[in-house]
Amino acid sequence: MSGPAIELTGLAHAYPDGTAALRGISVRIAAGESVAVVGANGAGKSTLLSHLNGLLMPSAGTVWIGGLALTRANLAQIRRTVGYVFQDADDQLFMPTVHDDVAFGPANQGLPAQEVEGRVRDALAAVDATHLAARAPHRLSGGEKRAVAIAGVLAMAPSILVLDEPSSGLDGVGRRRLIDLLCGLPQTRVIATHDLDLARAVCRRVLVLHDGQLQADGDPRALFADHDLLRRCHLEAPPASAPATATGGGTGNDGDDAQAPSEFAQVLIASRHNISPKRLIEPGPDAAQLATLFEAAAAAPDHGEITPWRFVIVPADRRALLAEAFAQALADRDPAATPEQIETAREKAHRAPLLILAVARLGTADPDIPAAERLVSLGCAIQNMLLAAHAMGFGCGLTGGQALGSPQLRELFALADGETAVCCVNVGTAVTHKPGRVRPDAAAFVSSL
Repeated sequence: MSGPAIELTGLAHAYPDGTAALRGISVRIAAGESVAVVGANGAGKSTLLSHLNGLLMPSAGTVWIGGLALTRANLAQIRRTVGYVFQDADDQLFMPTVHDDVAFGPANQGLPAQEVEGRVRDALAAVDATHLAARAPHRLSGGEKRAVAIAGVLAMAPSILVLDEPSSGLDGVGRRRLIDLLCGLPQTRVIATHDLDLARAVCRRVLVLHDGQLQADGDPRALFADHDLLRRCHLEAPPASAPATATGGGTGNDGDDAQAPSEFAQVLIASRHNISPKRLIEPGPDAAQLATLFEAAAAAPDHGEITPWRFVIVPADRRALLAEAFAQALADRDPAATPEQIETAREKAHRAPLLILAVARLGTADPDIPAAERLVSLGCAIQNMLLAAHAMGFGCGLTGGQALGSPQLRELFALADGETAVCCVNVGTAVTHKPGRVRPDAAAFVSSL
């Protein structure tokens, strides 16, 4: 399959009573990915899944499956590509025996009897249910019914599996077997679930829906550590004792109950993202927390204690001076700037509760350390501060712009020769979050000599 396995562009759906269930969802899912769709009741999870094989048609937007647009003319081909496992396994099991249920789909595709038998055998083996072939479906346990329902879909040889609340109603043993099964399947998998622990164990990527809109898209470890996001979307974080495996196999975490320091560090790093000062409000860090931020900065590599950087706090009563420097810098740079644009430049100085200018010391007065190494040191100091702020529960981010190189700002901050204003560090309480970004795989930026 070339291109994405699934692509949704501006997908919207309204039910006949006028209920807007989906509001402009745009997502690309690569072949072989395992993606969880999570959200509270009514978030739009089942509605989204129902568009992936044409159970519902879009009110607006487009659905592409393996490069084929979802239209009524293409439904048959798309339904051969996308296998759908319903929330209630009893909705799929209706034949006298398990064998007959699994054989029903391929037999109705007109396949030869020998091929049908081969598909039944392979599908039941894939879900470890060969011993159930002669059993009546209504006599099975909940976990066995779920496995047989999945086998019935696998027998149709789809390249994409869509599962709606697959762990619903399962006991602990059945749920663990399901997780093992889902981790081992090679198909592209899209799983709608309330079970965030299952999502974390099976999937490398999570889509968070709320009120029919995509609120976040990213690594489950990062998103499930974002307590503001979970609270807004009426979700509860899974236990820290069950970290994501998402390796395509394995049975999840069987280790200690406490989250390992290395795992905590990874979650902290992966869950931090840049938050615009427009979305930061009071309270900001208090004096003790501010001291902690600078202690974190001091832990950066310092090249023999030369500390090739410094930070300047801009307190509230000095923001007006920074605002005028920003405004004058814009006016000098662009004589055609409108009053509205100049006022916007002023306003940027008054946003975040804590605003700090990061200054790189690149001059020759210090020992002979290349400028690039000094900038790396500053970058480490800034990242340490951002992670410390994030660990305290604050939102944080960086801002820059041409004004940082202006004569007005150099004069205001008394920058010496060889000093360069690099960026502003902004910290406060986040009121909203943008959806998390999908981070690049290491293969995209790592090579070997």
